[in-house]
Amino acid sequence: MKIRPAKHLIAAAGTVFLALSVPAWAADYYVDQGHPNASDNNPGTEARPWRSLYRAAQASLQPGDTVYVKAGTYDASQGGNWAGAAIKVPSGAPGKPVTFKSLPAHAAVLDSRGASPAIGVNRGGHVVIDGFVIPNPGARGISIFGEPGMPVRDVVIQNNIIYGTYTAGFDNTEGIRLENAEQILVRNNKIYNSSNDNRTWNAAAVKTYKTKHVTIEHNEMFDVVSGVMEKEASSYMTIRNNRIYDCRYGFVLSNQNGGVTEAVKFHNNIVQCNSGFETVSQASAEMRDVHVYNNTFAGYTSQGANANRHGQAFYIYNNIFHRTSSSVSNADFYTQTGDTGQVKLMDYNLYSRNPKMVIGLWSLDRTYNSLAAWQAAGHRLDANSLLADPKFVNAAAGDVRLAAGSPALRAGRDSSGKAVNIGAYALGNEVIGLLPAAGKEDAPPSPPRLLKAQ
Repeated sequence: MKIRPAKHLIAAAGTVFLALSVPAWAADYYVDQGHPNASDNNPGTEARPWRSLYRAAQASLQPGDTVYVKAGTYDASQGGNWAGAAIKVPSGAPGKPVTFKSLPAHAAVLDSRGASPAIGVNRGGHVVIDGFVIPNPGARGISIFGEPGMPVRDVVIQNNIIYGTYTAGFDNTEGIRLENAEQILVRNNKIYNSSNDNRTWNAAAVKTYKTKHVTIEHNEMFDVVSGVMEKEASSYMTIRNNRIYDCRYGFVLSNQNGGVTEAVKFHNNIVQCNSGFETVSQASAEMRDVHVYNNTFAGYTSQGANANRHGQAFYIYNNIFHRTSSSVSNADFYTQTGDTGQVKLMDYNLYSRNPKMVIGLWSLDRTYNSLAAWQAAGHRLDANSLLADPKFVNAAAGDVRLAAGSPALRAGRDSSGKAVNIGAYALGNEVIGLLPAAGKEDAPPSPPRLLKAQ
């Protein structure tokens, strides 16, 4: 065990301050099953490490402590259940999380033997889960479960590789599941091969229930049914800078049981799925203040985006809708109601083909088959949007950066009316998908206030 001073960091208004408090100490512990002297009776030092993760999870860890897990395949199959992880990371304190970290990244494999979840947090919070590989865990790989009125708070899930989550039938399946949780960051994870038998959107790389202040960024998600699914009554969600491909649905914004889903921002993502942005809700479940902007939706065959039966205030702008197929099964954009009242802003988008727009899909079915017809229809939507080839660098190879001469360059608008690019690369230098080095963040453009909502 190594003792090290713990720095107290307090973030306020985007600035980091060093707290003026009494010095505290944090400890480093080690789990290393490959070490010749490894034993769960050891003190957990690097020279005398623990052998199992169970020992580390049951240790008297203090806020600020870090458990480094060295190379090996570790049992994570005992003591878990549908909601509770086998390895339950103990709680830290504000500014002093308890960290479980693979050393080096992806060297420690957590084997749950299908008895998911492998690792997570039940109640409490102030935890970092960093750099593990979780193969074939069953229904879910990492779980964060609080309780109504007692949410898990302040958790970072980063740099993990999770694959092979599976459930029979159409039940819930997730690489990462967040429920009754607040202040959660899911960053720089690779999640793939998540499915259920019926291939329903309940199988997702990341799924949220009743969460607040969640950021999902710089992840790579592929070979999944859904990339990200918000299922019930979450708010203040930001989903940005992700690469989602080889899936049925990129982002599913859902709601059920009469809850309210609100304040959702989905931006600067590359989505190459059958459907880009999908919404669905039960009869009494409201959905409001939803912003979908500066995304690149490429190669979809079902739909680009849609509004909701019970939605209020949707904003859809600065997106590229790149459809390679000559037809689309639903529409490039559609509403589920008989009007466009909930769409407060829809503009500065680029369509690679004449879009199919439908008002009241499956009911009214008022259809427009060209951008010109849609602009002339009196809905006051897409007035400044373009019909053009976006001119990607190499779309066939998945490179959807904008090439020189692209009509999307500087054709969008930010909050001040300044020109930005349409699509995921709004400024041109964004990192979309996995970060080359953990910790880098991008500053996406703000919603355009100068565009008039109709």
